Parts: sequence; structure tokens; C-alpha cells
Amino acid sequence: MCGTTLIAERTPLDHEAILGEQAHIAGKEPTSARHGECDPDVVDHYENLILLCGDDHTRIDKQPLHYTRELILRIKQDHERRVERALERHASTGPGRFEASDLSAAVPANLVGHRLRGRDDLLAELACLVGTTGGSVVLRGTGGCGKSALARATTQQVRDHRTVWWVDGSTRATLVAGLFEVAVQAGANRAEAREVWSRGESAQDLLWHTLGSRLTPWLLVVDNADDPSLLEGWLREPPGGNTLLVTTRDHRPPRWSPNAVLHQLLPITSADGAAVLTDLAPEAGSASDAEVLADRLGGLPLALMLVGRYLARTSTGPALPESRHARTFAGYTAALDAEFAVTISALSRRVPSDEVLARTWEKSLDLLDSQGVTAARPVFRLLSFFASAPVPTAVLKPSVLRIAPSLFGELDSDDLEDAVDGLLSCGLLDHQHTAMPSPRTDTLSLHPLLAQISKIQPDVTTSIRIYRSLRLSLLCRTADEHDPRDHANRAIWQLLLPHCTFTPDDTAHTAGDGDLVQARLAYYAAEYTRTAGLWTAAEEFYDLSLGFLLKQLPDTHEDVLITRHNRALLKLDRGHYGEAESQFRRITDEAVVTLGEDHPRVLAHKHELARLLRARGDLEGARKEFASIVPMMTTVLGSEHEHTLAARHEQARTRFDLGDLDFAEREFTEVLEAVSRTAGPQSPIALTSRHELAGLALRRGHRERARALFEDLLAIETELQGPDHPSTLVTRAELAGLALEHGDAVAAAAELRAVVSAWHQIDENHHDALIARSLLVHVLMAEGDLAAALAERRAIAVARGAPPRSEADDLHELADTLFAAGHYPEAEAELRAAAAAQERMFGARHPDALVTQAKAATCLVLQGDVTRALTELTDLLPHLENVHGPGSEYALMARLNLAHVHQLLGNSAAAMFELRLVLRLSKHGSDKSTEIAALARAMLRTWKSETAGE
Repeated sequence: MCGTTLIAERTPLDHEAILGEQAHIAGKEPTSARHGECDPDVVDHYENLILLCGDDHTRIDKQPLHYTRELILRIKQDHERRVERALERHASTGPGRFEASDLSAAVPANLVGHRLRGRDDLLAELACLVGTTGGSVVLRGTGGCGKSALARATTQQVRDHRTVWWVDGSTRATLVAGLFEVAVQAGANRAEAREVWSRGESAQDLLWHTLGSRLTPWLLVVDNADDPSLLEGWLREPPGGNTLLVTTRDHRPPRWSPNAVLHQLLPITSADGAAVLTDLAPEAGSASDAEVLADRLGGLPLALMLVGRYLARTSTGPALPESRHARTFAGYTAALDAEFAVTISALSRRVPSDEVLARTWEKSLDLLDSQGVTAARPVFRLLSFFASAPVPTAVLKPSVLRIAPSLFGELDSDDLEDAVDGLLSCGLLDHQHTAMPSPRTDTLSLHPLLAQISKIQPDVTTSIRIYRSLRLSLLCRTADEHDPRDHANRAIWQLLLPHCTFTPDDTAHTAGDGDLVQARLAYYAAEYTRTAGLWTAAEEFYDLSLGFLLKQLPDTHEDVLITRHNRALLKLDRGHYGEAESQFRRITDEAVVTLGEDHPRVLAHKHELARLLRARGDLEGARKEFASIVPMMTTVLGSEHEHTLAARHEQARTRFDLGDLDFAEREFTEVLEAVSRTAGPQSPIALTSRHELAGLALRRGHRERARALFEDLLAIETELQGPDHPSTLVTRAELAGLALEHGDAVAAAAELRAVVSAWHQIDENHHDALIARSLLVHVLMAEGDLAAALAERRAIAVARGAPPRSEADDLHELADTLFAAGHYPEAEAELRAAAAAQERMFGARHPDALVTQAKAATCLVLQGDVTRALTELTDLLPHLENVHGPGSEYALMARLNLAHVHQLLGNSAAAMFELRLVLRLSKHGSDKSTEIAALARAMLRTWKSETAGE
């Protein structure tokens, strides 16, 4: 352990002396450390013994919690591998040590027993290169990806016009002996070569001199050269027309000649994998079942071959009662899902040890162990416990890994970098990164099948609790450092999300504190997805978090109440008002009892209930609630606390809906200034305040100003949240509506269809989605597709359901559709119904109700019912001017229609008076007012012309 020499050298009078102490790994006596952790029959056998210095012997016995049986066994195995490697190196390179072996340099027999699938293009490329220019070629890939099989297939393609040699490069001994045989077969004198190889001098020069003297072209394959350090000096650039082909697990380009052609072998497609399976086991089922199984095996050729061979035996053998062996592709897939470890282990029967599936990748880990990269194995094991998704490198913190000393000891950042680099070099991990690598965007991933096989290895099964706890600790530390509601952390949360919500099938190993950590991670995931507008997922994650919390905590615990509050908030945002109200009232009642009326959390609950009143159309009720809540929040929390500013913002929205535009504009402006100081100009409240100010400009009729404000907001939202975030979609719809009004129908139609399509992926019946769909109805009308427009309008009306405010909107928008199509009687009927609904909600003189009544009067004009139109417009006009202002578009349009009615009734003087009044009042109005004034001038010119003509 400490590196102390345990044998004293011989003296002139004495033999060598053993200084170390023989120690039991699992104690023999009942009171000894780690007693009972091994079979009593082997307690005194070699596998349970270790030679240590006296200090280390005392240390492992006095600190058994740190020095577990698994850790001591690993220390022993690491030492044994280092010794074996040193002896092997000495035996194969020391002077006078070389002995010619019986190794052959011939190509081995068929390695797979079936047609090579999924490599046709690469095989053709390799055969062409070998048959023409030659050169150095490196086939790289993880164990089991088919490198050797491809190399052998290449030799079959060229064997008629090339001399082919095949050398095993897995160890120094096999490499050196194999290259000796190549030199002899290439023309070197056997006795001379043996002498050169024995001295260990100039053997490489003799090899390449002999190869360079060959008159016929050749191909030399060095297979399984997974440790490139063994090849140093032996491999050189081949003479023109000849080829050196190396297969390796090492993925690092600097290891190979700069002139070498590097090919990365990836798993094959599911279709090609299915062909492998059906080639080997044609009786095991359909091609579609084989494709499902190939996908489950991840397209790894070795796994496909072993499973295919297994099913070839079982599918054609006798069906015996109580047999547990799968006989079909579908049966094997089901067995993998039900009993992975048992099913995979069954492949090992009657299979050579080198072909055992698990052993394939364990050889890579053994190689890294022998190179001193001992952290590679536990890092690989740990990553296998994450979800089947790329793992952000930000989670791999040595400071956290060190809380498991039995696995990672005193690991530092250099040790971790060596481990990751080693795993990447062997192809056991893949690295994905952006142009500017960062722990926030860099990821590591491993093949799902490798992960599953890794988790059933003996050294893992005894440490499952440690690995699972470590995974949770790493994720929790990283999640704590990156606020999921901050748009700046969006990139890393996209990567963390699948891991924070991943729960193993067996959670017994992480019960208790592990449940609370899982709850915390699921809560973070819910907060991220709610902020990102992924509402369905957010609801699922809140429920997941609550499930874990309630396993360990009572209903009244603070964490439970906060999670329930935010879940109810999500219901409100999604428009599920009934569920939101029920949940908020329950939470509020409980909180008032335990915390009191003026506690910040109680005020937060009341704030959401007031928002709910507004959303359901009870504007007066909402106004009263906010009038009470805002002063309390200001007193308790302070005037610039985020919750106080949020309440003021919602109060301003309510007053906006009630028609108090001056109050709303003043509040939105003050809130925007305050929140920009405290939380930043791009905080959620700042963005929504900017949106409301743009909407207010639109409400006042200042369309160009509104357009500019919406465009500025859209640029920020798109950068922060992406183009398909719900709030971004709302802004896009507003701009599309303005484009539609401006006459840019083509651009508006394309944008609205894109917005509606995006809403279909989120919630097509959300209130804001229905607004976008309503705008699209106007597009359909403009395109002449009346049937589609009416069908969509009816679908919108059905989707909006029961809320009274929505009923009025449905009727109003249906009326607009009918009006645009020229169906004036039907449009009037719908407008009358909408006005009645608005009067029930807001009162007869509400701004929206007055506008609807004026539109209904317009329908009377267009139907020729001028007498009724005169009465209604005369009655409405003072109220429109009082509420919206004399120069508003609504009052001006009503006055313009009144002028038209007077003209139709033959009262030209009254008509002229009304038109001149429109022109005077529109001078200080909005863009729309200017358009109405232009209509008035046109009517005035027409009437003057008609009068002059008479």
C-alpha cells in the first residue's frame, strides 16, 4: 500500500528476510476487522491474504470503515497486475530472453461465422486502398464493435494479390514473437533473426529492412493493439504499395502516425443488426422482432453475434419443460427487460473466455489498471448508474467523489482527468462538446448495453448503495450551483434534466435521505421545465418530487407545501383554474393556521388566488384582493422585493383589463424600472412588464410604437428562451396580428401557422394558443377558406369551455368571422350574445362591452336597418368617448358610422357635421385614428362631389 520494500536483501551471512506481515483481508476471528465477509472455507487461502508492512497492517485493522474488503482486494489486484506486467516486459525484452514460439502469422479462421453487415462501404474503401497505394490504416473502436472482423474481411478481399500476415498485438510477448515470424517469412534468416531478437538490438531495423526488400506487395495486420506503447519502434510507415493495418481500442490520434488513415467504428444500424441475427438464427422469429432486439443490443456486433449464436442453438433444439432459455428474438428481448443479468450470463455457456460479453470491456479496464489509471474502473462504474443520456462533465467533482474513499481514495483532479482520458482512449466513453468546450456543455456518454453489463459485475454488486448515493450527491451539488429558473443555465439544465428525473427500478439502496435528494432533484427539474414552458413535463416532475417527499415527511412540512404551491401555480399558468383554485385554497387555509395572515408564504398564496380571480374574469374581485395584498407585501417584504413587484405587476394587469390605462401604464413602468435594478432587465417580471407596456400601446391605438416594443422584446425572448417558449410565442402572435392588420398577409400567415404548430407541441388549448389560433382564422378567411375558418372557430369555442370571459371572447370572435364573410345578420346575433356576456361580467359600460355594442350597430348599418342603427349609435357614442376618449379609434369609428347613417336618412347637414368632427378629433389620435380620418375625407369628397353634380 505504502510502497515500502517488504523483503530485506541477502547479507554475506544471511538469506533474504521477509519484513512484511501476512494479513487476513476478511478477519478470521469474530472480533477482527471485516470478519464474516468471506466464505469460512477460504479464510486462510491466498485470495483472502495480503502481505503488508506493520503500519499498513495496523491501519487496515483499525480503520475498517475506510479499508473495506473491496478496497483491499483492489489494492492487492493493482499490485499483482503491476508485478505481472513488469515480469512480462522483462521476459520479452531482456537480453537472451527471447525464445521463438509456435505463433503463426497466418490470418485466423472466420471470426464471426456470418456475413459482415453494416460495413460494406468501409470494406470496399479498405480493399481499394490495400490494392492500390497502401499506407498505414488504423481501425479504432470500443471492444466488440467488429474491428477484427472487418480487418479479416479486408484480408479476404486482397489475399489473391497480396501476402498477408496477422499478428496479435495484445501483449508485448505475442507482438514480438509474431513480428519475428513475419520477418522470417518475409525473407530473414531464421537463425540470424533469432540472434537479433535475443539480443534485443536492431530487431525493428531487421524487420523493416526485410519487409522493404520484398518484391511482392503485402498487408500486415496488427490486431488488438490496445496499448500503443507496446508498439513503439516496431511500427513504421510501410513502403509504397504495401499496407500496415492496426486494430485498436485507443482513440487518441496523437498515438498514431500523422500519415495514418484513421477509421472510427461505431455500432451498426438496427436494420443491419437484424440481418446479423437472422443470418445466425433464421428460425428465431421475424425480421421486425430481430430489429427490435438489435436496437436493444445497441448495434454492437459482438453482442449481436453472441446472441445470434445462442438463439441458433435454442431455437432449433428441443423445447424442454421448465426451460428458462429464450428461443426467439422477441423472447430474448423480453428476457433482457425482465432479468438482464441472468439473460446476459447465459451467453457465457460454451463460449471461449475471450468472447464472454462482459470480459470484452473488462479487458480495457484491466489495461488501464495496469497503466496505473486505477480510478478509471470506478469512474466507468459510476457513470453506468446515470440515465441513458449524455452526462455533463460538470457533475464530476473530485471533492464529491472523495466522500466514497473505498472507491476513489484521495482522488484529485489530475487523477480524474487521467481516468476520463483513459476511458475515452479505450472507446468506453464518448465525448461530445461544443466549439468552445465547457463543463456546462461538455458531456460524456457510454453505450447503454455497456452500462447495464457494468452494473452486474461482482465488484459493483457489493457497492451499489455507494454508487447510487454518489450519483445523487454529484447531481445535487451541480443542481444547487445552477438555478433552474435562470435562463443563463438553460444549456446545462437541458443536460441535467434526464439524470435528475431518472429513478432506478430498485430504489431500496437510496431510501431515506436518498428519497429527499431525489425529491430535490425532481423539484429542480420541475422548476426548469416550468420556466422553459414544458408544462406537461413540469407537472410530472412536481408529482415525482411530492411522491418522494411524502415517503419521508408529513403533509405540513415546508418542502411539501412549497412544492404543492408551485404545482398549483403551474395549474394556473396552464389555465386549469378549477384545480388551481382548489389546491391554492387548501394550501392557504393550512398556512394561515400555522403561520398567520401576514406571513410571506401566506401572502404568496393570496397573490396567486388574486391572479386566479383575474384569470377567471372576476376583475373587480381581483382588484379588491390586490388592493389589500400589495400594501401588506410592501410592509412585510419591502417595496422592491420580487414578490411585491410581482403583485404590483398583476395589480396593473387587472386595472388594465378594467380600462384604467393610466394607472396600468404608470405601474408597469415603475415595476419595470425597479425590477431592472434588483433582478436585471432580462428577468421574467421585467420581460412581462415590457410585454404589457407594448400591449398598452396597442390598446391605445399606437400601433407603430407597439410594433417596435414587441420587436425589441421578441429579440430578447428568442435569445433567452428560444423561439418556441410560450411567452415568445405570445409575442410572435402579437406581431403577426399587427402584420395582418398592416396588410402583410403572406408573412403573417406563415408566422401564425408556425406559432400555432409550436403551441400544438405545448398545449393547443391554452388561452394564449387559442388567441393565436383565432388570428389564424382571420388568415383562413382572407385566403377564402371559410369552411376551415368556421371549423377552427368552433373548435376554439369548444376548447375555451366554461369561463364567462372566454364565452364572450368565443362569441365575439365567431362574430368577427361571420362579419368578414359578409354574414351580417348572423354576425349581429353573435355580437349581441357577446355583449350580453360582457355586461354580466363587467357591466353595461365596460370598455369591451361598449366596443361590442358598437360593432353590432355597424352590422345594422350594413343590413340597411338605419333607424335602429341611428338610435343605438347616438346612445353609445357619449359612453365610448367617456371611456375610450373622443379621439379613440372606437369613438371615431362609431361617429363615422353615425355620419353614414345620417347620409342614408337624407340628413346631409348632420352627416357633414359628424365627418368634420371626426377629422378634428383624429388629429391627436393613434395610427388607426389617422386611417379613420382618411376614410372620413374620402366620404366627404364623395358627398361634396355628389352634391355638386346635383
